[in-house]
Amino acid sequence: MTVGILQMFFRCLLWCLGLQGPAPKGESGFGGDELISKRELTRFERGLKAFCTVFFVAATLTNFGDLFDFLLASDTYWCALPSAAWVLFMLCNRSVPMDAEAIGTGLWTFAPFYAIGLWFIIGFLHLNLIPFHSLLWQAIGVGLMIGYGLFRDISKEMAAKD
Repeated sequence: MTVGILQMFFRCLLWCLGLQGPAPKGESGFGGDELISKRELTRFERGLKAFCTVFFVAATLTNFGDLFDFLLASDTYWCALPSAAWVLFMLCNRSVPMDAEAIGTGLWTFAPFYAIGLWFIIGFLHLNLIPFHSLLWQAIGVGLMIGYGLFRDISKEMAAKD
């Protein structure tokens, strides 16, 4: 049981750092009837996931002291930089499909807020460290990009069939 927990922890750590390659067949629940094969993350996506993981650690440490308060102050937009970079990457690099890997990377750009939410569950939260405006703009931008990317990919598929 301990070995399984450690394996799961290290797999999660590799995913968070963008170092895990594509999942082997069968992990999606479809088995041999998998709809599409998983793709490798681009170098940018790997770097962005690693940066967001470092941001997650910084946001977690902020709850214990004043070390990184400037990153998460309610009047700053530092937390939105990874999402903005991901949205620009997806807009400029149309060859990257809006698949599970791209959406997972886009959602991982919310990593600082995951850390804040984690401490909210425990009850050890500094409400003054939540950048609400940044979270709102970030959620709108990522949501619109995911919607646009899915529409773009579905339109390409429909045009290819005609």
